[in-house]
Amino acid sequence: MIAGTYAHMTKSTNYRACFLDRQSVLEVMSNHVLDKSRLHLNKKVKSIESNEKEATVYCMDGTIYKGDLIVGADGIWSTVRREMWRLADMYEPGRISEKEKKSKTDSIEP
Repeated sequence: MIAGTYAHMTKSTNYRACFLDRQSVLEVMSNHVLDKSRLHLNKKVKSIESNEKEATVYCMDGTIYKGDLIVGADGIWSTVRREMWRLADMYEPGRISEKEKKSKTDSIEP
């Protein structure tokens, strides 16, 4: 099942899948991102917008961040995950099933 899930994700997204726990993601970013001012911890995301050029994150405290990549390490019921589903529906309606959106795991069914 896991091998099939990874193969499906690679085929459908053209990226290899990697699952890490939150602490590992934060450690890797802390150790490898040279400009620490680009890491924003303990922010509450309100919404995310994207276009061909960049992604924009709007936070509850009024701050706005723009960039090429957004990494959310805030759990499966997070705002970042919800916004990923919303944007996927906007760009490719039906691509992510309702079952997957409600799943408590990160597996994707072929």
